[in-house]
Amino acid sequence: MSEIEKAKGETIVALLRRLREAKTRGEKKTAQRVLDGIFKSLGLGSMAEAAELMAADNVFEALESLSPKPDADALIDLALAEGDFFCSLKGDPFADVKCGEGRFVTYSLASEDFRDWLICLARERFEKTPSLMAVKTAVCTLSAVARRQGERRDVCFRITKHGGKIYIDLDDGLVAEVDATGWRLINSPPVRFQRIAGMQPLPTPQSGGSIKQLRRFLNLDENSFILYVTWIIDSLRPGRRSRPILYLAGEQGAAKSTAAEFARRLIDPFVAPLRTLPTEVRDIFVDAHNSRVLAYDNVSKISPTVSDALCQIASGSGFAKRKNFTNAAQTLIEGNRPVILTGIANTITRSDLADRAVILNLSPISPEQRRSESEIWREFENELPQILGALLHCLACGLNQLPHISLGRAPRMIDFARFGVACERGFAADGDFMRAWEASAEEATEAVVEVEPVALAILAFMEGRGSWSGTAASLLTELKNSDRAEARPTRWKEFPRDCGAFGKKLRGDMATLRAKGLVVTFGKASDQKRTRTIEIAWGDARKSPSPLPDARFDGSQKKPSGNIVPLKR
Repeated sequence: MSEIEKAKGETIVALLRRLREAKTRGEKKTAQRVLDGIFKSLGLGSMAEAAELMAADNVFEALESLSPKPDADALIDLALAEGDFFCSLKGDPFADVKCGEGRFVTYSLASEDFRDWLICLARERFEKTPSLMAVKTAVCTLSAVARRQGERRDVCFRITKHGGKIYIDLDDGLVAEVDATGWRLINSPPVRFQRIAGMQPLPTPQSGGSIKQLRRFLNLDENSFILYVTWIIDSLRPGRRSRPILYLAGEQGAAKSTAAEFARRLIDPFVAPLRTLPTEVRDIFVDAHNSRVLAYDNVSKISPTVSDALCQIASGSGFAKRKNFTNAAQTLIEGNRPVILTGIANTITRSDLADRAVILNLSPISPEQRRSESEIWREFENELPQILGALLHCLACGLNQLPHISLGRAPRMIDFARFGVACERGFAADGDFMRAWEASAEEATEAVVEVEPVALAILAFMEGRGSWSGTAASLLTELKNSDRAEARPTRWKEFPRDCGAFGKKLRGDMATLRAKGLVVTFGKASDQKRTRTIEIAWGDARKSPSPLPDARFDGSQKKPSGNIVPLKR
């Protein structure tokens, strides 16, 4: 061995010894195991043998690999310098990280996105990949910092409201701001949006478009199109309130799924836009936790439990369960999401869900009118920016007009009805929305009556009668003995056979019967047998169409003076 080679070998040995002496006892053992592994992989038995081969490339590569990886403290310092850490109102840790010039994106510290960001940042700064243990320790520490030392901020999905303005998350850091004067694009919103796996960006909206551009992609009549557009605009409006459920019904090939995908593409694009309706309530609320819009395709049956869960999602109820691996901690999931359902036949059989539903029936598409799906989607994506811009214009118009709208009487889903009247000035004629809304309400009632045997039997029984009074037992007997309905609902297996079940079912059908003009009243028990008296009578709306609510400006207020101009229809 030459003197130069010997000097190099001694330098390598000194560096290895210094590395071992600079660490703690536990780290010394770890470093020793690493050194022994390197020597063994090189076929070396001692430091002297390593020095003899110090000129080989693999020796220098092995030496380079011994340089320490970034530890947890280095990762924590780096993350704190590059990100802003805080927690949500529910106490979950989040971080704002830069994603471009003047933009930032918000990550949950429990997400893979944040972990990937931290690893890539460490490789860029230290040119080394941190160990998995260092990453876990850093994330755990940063979560504690966010909860204990960070601010509390509201973190939202896709759409939120702040300071009287609506903010819609379009892409990383790019947000659409909408108020009563119009809409605009901003890079630094005063709100935070959570990014989760599967979320897709919304297109950058463009002005100058028209709602009419959307019309030609849909297999809907005029009334259905008005309700469809209004539902989309209302879904772009945040806030806790009862939301209508959009139900698209029609036979095979009626473009139900395509219409549902278009609606979701305009509100909350996702990797899997349409899904199968879950059978468990927990799974529905998990969907609500991870999506702005719930869209379920080809629904053939809705169980009572799932029907109640959909009503809870639409009205804003929450779901709580015990957190895994804990005794008393809870996981809370908030509802209040727009819901889309599609099916060949209307599967809504409960009056409470029907009362929240916007049922749109799609007619079959003739072979001459049928187009390839790829062609439709290509044209739709080309016009999507202008269509979204037109919807934002209508949203701004609705916000402008809403304080000045007064309804003569309160229809079902009054918040949606008022906003629909306010929005129609942006894309339809005055009165068009209420006519379509009343027709949808009648369709929802008829859909429930068709499958509710008790309601169907009572409606047939009361034909030609002004009123009826008696007990549940006597009413059940009369219905069975004189079933006047053509469908013979008393013979259906769903028809209750005992008085208790019959009375419970009748109470559930009271809203449906009231919508058809029949008023059912349960009296108090007046004898020791605790027998209740039931009274059934036709109301004022019998045999006559219900008058449309009078939608008008409140004369005591001034008309809006914002810079909203009528949109091209």
